[in-house]
Amino acid sequence: MTEETKKKSGLGRYLGNSAWIMSDNLISSGCGLIGLAFVARVLGPEEYGAYAYVFALAQIFSVLGQMGLGALLARELVDKPDEHPRTLGTATGMRGLGFLAGAIGILLYGLLLPEHSATEKQLFVVAAIYVLFSTIPIMFDGWFRSQVEARYSAMSGIVGNLTGSALKVVAVLAGGGVILVGAIQALSIMITSLFMIIFFKMRKGPRIRSWKFDPQRAREILAESGFVFLGSILAVIYLKVDLAMLRWWTDSETVGLYAISARISEVFYFVPQAIVATFVPKLVELRKSSMSIFDQRFQDLLRILALLAYVVLAGILLFGPVLMIAVFGESYRGAIPILMVHVMSLPFIFLRFAFSPWIVIVKFAQISLISQGMGAALNVLLNIILIPQYGMMGAAIATLISYAGASYFALLLSARTRPVFWMMSTAFITPWKAVHSFRALQNGGKTS
Repeated sequence: MTEETKKKSGLGRYLGNSAWIMSDNLISSGCGLIGLAFVARVLGPEEYGAYAYVFALAQIFSVLGQMGLGALLARELVDKPDEHPRTLGTATGMRGLGFLAGAIGILLYGLLLPEHSATEKQLFVVAAIYVLFSTIPIMFDGWFRSQVEARYSAMSGIVGNLTGSALKVVAVLAGGGVILVGAIQALSIMITSLFMIIFFKMRKGPRIRSWKFDPQRAREILAESGFVFLGSILAVIYLKVDLAMLRWWTDSETVGLYAISARISEVFYFVPQAIVATFVPKLVELRKSSMSIFDQRFQDLLRILALLAYVVLAGILLFGPVLMIAVFGESYRGAIPILMVHVMSLPFIFLRFAFSPWIVIVKFAQISLISQGMGAALNVLLNIILIPQYGMMGAAIATLISYAGASYFALLLSARTRPVFWMMSTAFITPWKAVHSFRALQNGGKTS
């Protein structure tokens, strides 16, 4: 961190950072949902299903650019402030190659498989461009977050997503088709990238020309992040493979109905993502000073996330069916039962957001591969069994079981993660203690 950053301390700084991350995700999710409502209603389940299928695969191929470096990069930037140019240069080079491989991969997959329609093939070309440009914002986001200055990432994301959502609405209302909607999706990430670069220069981050790719450092990072990287690939597979497998066994209309229900569930992922992301630097500091206090604050974080998951889940169960029809129209009524099953996975997903950086902080990357592998295997196997007989309901059940398996029950497989399993269990059954946990976090990591 810079000297200016080090002088700032206490909860206000972290909560301010969290507020910006949450605002970015809230506005992006909200605008995305509004844009999705217009796009889905106008395009209908079939065309929207083609769009959802292609961009779900884009997310799968994009994981090649993530390289499992999220929390690890934050840790390195916090721990080694004098090595920012080398850390950023090495991480950027690794991720750039990964995103390039992802773009080529999705292009080949989309164009070479004969089952794809002409529309889907055009969407795959657009999706490849989207994957390729995903390199830029992720390059700078890690640095902003390590400096607890997420507002700049947030503002960039807000501008890009607001612009993209508005253009999608205008496009479909003007009669534009699904290809134009996909192109706007790629354009929005280019806009975000532009603002990221502008803010990075404004904040006088390490000059991009000073960034240096260090092959030896890359090997060291990959050695540590390799298990997390493989785990993240498996995670995206079990998070998104249901849409792909539905498309293989059913049709685009079924995919469109299922994708709407899944998208509504995913809208709320911004809540744990924002809270956890902002406290990762603090958890890193606590881990170095006191393991007991680190464990206490991690338990506090889990309780807060569990309470929030229950609140979101209750809201969707109560109001989801009415809102589904009001927002998306009668043509999406068939998605309501799928939504009711899909959202039951939210408590497991919320707590998984906290467990992922824990893996990196305590340097136990192997469990990421094991847990995500368990989730991917369960999801694929159950989809093979359930989709042919039960269609999209089978996919929803398979997703729920795989989420619970990967995010919760897999922690029983290792002696090192069993304490976290019991901490999660405690959070699930004592969510009312989240108020006390929040007050504990207000102490800035001190014992209460």
